[in-house]
Amino acid sequence: MDQWSLYVHLPFCLSRCAFCDLSAFQGVKESWVSYVGALKREIEDRLPHDRACYTIYVGGGTPSWMPLKLFEEFFAIGGLSRVRGECEQFSMEANPSDITPGSVHVWRSLGVNRITLGLQTFDSKLLETLGRTQQTTDALRALELLNESCMPFGVDLLYGIPGQTLQAFEDDLTRALAFSPDHVSCYALTIGYRSIKSHFEGVQLPDDDLMVDMMRLAQAILSAAGYDRYEVSNWSRNGRRCLYNWAVWHLMPYVGIGAAAHSATTDHGRRRVRRWNVASPKRYIALSQQDACVMEAEEQLERHTALREQLMIGLRLVEGVCLRRFREDAGCSLSEWLSGREFALLNEGLVRYRDGFLFVTERGWPLTDAITRHLLA
Repeated sequence: MDQWSLYVHLPFCLSRCAFCDLSAFQGVKESWVSYVGALKREIEDRLPHDRACYTIYVGGGTPSWMPLKLFEEFFAIGGLSRVRGECEQFSMEANPSDITPGSVHVWRSLGVNRITLGLQTFDSKLLETLGRTQQTTDALRALELLNESCMPFGVDLLYGIPGQTLQAFEDDLTRALAFSPDHVSCYALTIGYRSIKSHFEGVQLPDDDLMVDMMRLAQAILSAAGYDRYEVSNWSRNGRRCLYNWAVWHLMPYVGIGAAAHSATTDHGRRRVRRWNVASPKRYIALSQQDACVMEAEEQLERHTALREQLMIGLRLVEGVCLRRFREDAGCSLSEWLSGREFALLNEGLVRYRDGFLFVTERGWPLTDAITRHLLA
């Protein structure tokens, strides 16, 4: 049977960044114990026993802010011990200020074999713009410690920060690459509905031309340094991709544990089924303590919706949309389903058909969102 992946959501943070659009909650460290108890109960109820776990990803929030004793206690429980032993990659997100020799030792002893380090930028003024509490020295010390410990790691960088120049973004890339990360993610800053919008009132965001230049700069620098782009915002070297994201993008089943965590499976009729938990950690804990279901809702995707999702995800991958799989799911070719809407993009050199895939060309990468909107119109 298909392998599955596990996502564990640890939603608490020392402080919430102004740009954050995730389900994260500031300064509720006293809730860790009861939250871990709720996680344990959900783990016991929901982990599959008939399939091998492919990969584990621990996200947040700030997972690295979880007290080490609780981290050990949680990941040592029976069900998790089994899946830790069989998965290929066990990733967790970390803030630079939480990286110490002791924390890395504990995480590694529990099977963590990849850290995603949230750098965002090395520039102290830009960190302040983002509402980040970390200092540039925190980032440099964390990178040095990860290298000394031989812990595989990736770094997350942001571009499009108000006040950020092309040279400043190049400096961030250069400083990060000096520590030889296995993986680099470069995300465009977006202000979402969970972001602290008042923090950015009156602030001028970079124009579209500068954003395009920054994306192209990232590709040029990372490619020259030996990193292969495999998704619009992600590069790896020596094939060291983030396997959890890779699995999700290829529509493999995954189980999400914790407040606001999402899960996805495919039923026997090849229909995509999604479910998600209640978002509030307080409510998640209360429901769990009452032995009540922590699921907020579940939906079976209509075929048209699932096909739109398959196309949107596929266009973000360098390999593109698999034509064979799309035909199997749609009952017709991708071109028939698109009613020929791709022809104009083909003529402009923004997308291409090759080796059984429709993919966005390098010229089209900065326009991926617009290309997707055109094809789904």
